[in-house]
Amino acid sequence: MKSKSVCIILVNWNGRKYTTDCLKSLDRIKKKSTEIKIIVVDNNSIDGSVSYLRNLYPQIKILPMKTNIGFAEANNLAAKDVVAQRCDYLWILNNDTTVDPDVLSALSVFTDERVGAASSKIYFAPGAEYHKDRYQKHESGRVLWYAGGIIDWKNVYAYHRGVDEVDRGQYDRRHDTDFVTGCSLFIKRTVIDEVGLFDPRYFAYLEDVDLSLRLHKRGYRTVYIPDSIVWHANAAASGG
Repeated sequence: MKSKSVCIILVNWNGRKYTTDCLKSLDRIKKKSTEIKIIVVDNNSIDGSVSYLRNLYPQIKILPMKTNIGFAEANNLAAKDVVAQRCDYLWILNNDTTVDPDVLSALSVFTDERVGAASSKIYFAPGAEYHKDRYQKHESGRVLWYAGGIIDWKNVYAYHRGVDEVDRGQYDRRHDTDFVTGCSLFIKRTVIDEVGLFDPRYFAYLEDVDLSLRLHKRGYRTVYIPDSIVWHANAAASGG
């Protein structure tokens, strides 16, 4: 059986430490029969990110930008490379995340041809919670950031299911979700060929909701995968 290939895209802007921590966690994932490639798009950082990452990870493709082109357009640019390389899957991952070794379990959902994109269960990284004083010490690292996306059409509002809740297994079932999150988003290359990726008019935020709605219009499902786990440092990617 032919191995599958996954191309991971990280967008960096003055986030050298976060991106390095993310890459270290990616080194530990269980690849099984999956070929992994990584692309880092650097949005004109001034913290020495490009030279530092090139020295630390010479095997990784780094695309330095002359200006900050935003999250959506940076991912679109890298996605063109993914399509050209004919990778089976693209994994958009925020650079201020770390991942569980079994995070690629998300790929199993794509055995259903109707699935266009999927997202992980995402926790706040320890210490990055919105309301730190609410939680006991042993709950750190188990506070949910995303356990599926909900669109409230009446109030024209999109929000994360489970946000700020301590994970006690209440969201441990795979299910369809209103939207996948660009924090950890898996999508098939063939779907990108058909639907495209992000609308560049969304410089940052809501580009993932827009993509999900376009996928639904084409008949694709978007799915939440609780056994694929990520920790998010909560908007640290906005400026390091």
